[in-house]
Amino acid sequence: MKYTLLPLLIITLISCSKKDSVTIAYNSNDFVDKVKVEDTACINQTKRAAQDIAHGKYVFDKNYFSRELSVEKVKFLTNKDFENLGIVLDSIAQPPIDIVGLADKLFQINCYQKKMYGAMSSKFGKAIDSIALVRGKEYVKKHPDEIFEQNIRDFNDSGLANQPSTKVRNQITYNEVEFENKFIYPEAYKPKNEKNYSHTSTDFILMKNGEITDIKVNSSFFNPDNEKFEAYFEKAMRYYIMQAKWVSPVYFGLKVNCKMHFTFFHK
Repeated sequence: MKYTLLPLLIITLISCSKKDSVTIAYNSNDFVDKVKVEDTACINQTKRAAQDIAHGKYVFDKNYFSRELSVEKVKFLTNKDFENLGIVLDSIAQPPIDIVGLADKLFQINCYQKKMYGAMSSKFGKAIDSIALVRGKEYVKKHPDEIFEQNIRDFNDSGLANQPSTKVRNQITYNEVEFENKFIYPEAYKPKNEKNYSHTSTDFILMKNGEITDIKVNSSFFNPDNEKFEAYFEKAMRYYIMQAKWVSPVYFGLKVNCKMHFTFFHK
């Protein structure tokens, strides 16, 4: 990449006069000092969004807003829910930006969506939260046997969790530490003496009633001398999983079945 940088820094600018001018930038500082960038695509997108908002037109680009609002908050909302709020569902085309290298940092994308997102959050934020909570609970109740992923984000009466599965991650971290503290190594085990860590990983399903099912345990040893302890490590992990007190994750304020995973790194 460094060999192609200089050619990319030679920018041709068309001046307002009849005569064209050429500005040559030899390095990144030179580029910033000499070249004035006007992101007309972003400027025009922002203006168009402002005009739509002024005329009461609110456009929901689900591909963009799902990232901003989180998928959990909007994925169960129906087209009718948006229509009832007076929101138009549409996919906003993004003008292509072909500049690569240093200059691409000076051009923005999704300018229409960003402007629209700010306005919609102020006007419809609470309404969308309220509808999302109702729709999410409806989904969970209609799918009592569904097994959710460990990284789900709870969305309940208090709003959306700031981080994925905060309570789940906390109990995973707690049990990783707890298992490590309680684990007794075999006397002949040879501690880590390699670049990578040996480890024992487990996957299981925590049912909403607290039952543990489908436990899968796998050990990996980078020191071949320790491979004879594979059954020992995996038995200890299985026993711990069954004895530990697990708290079932909640999704939209309701307990759900959930895939769980954690890894114990050997010393």
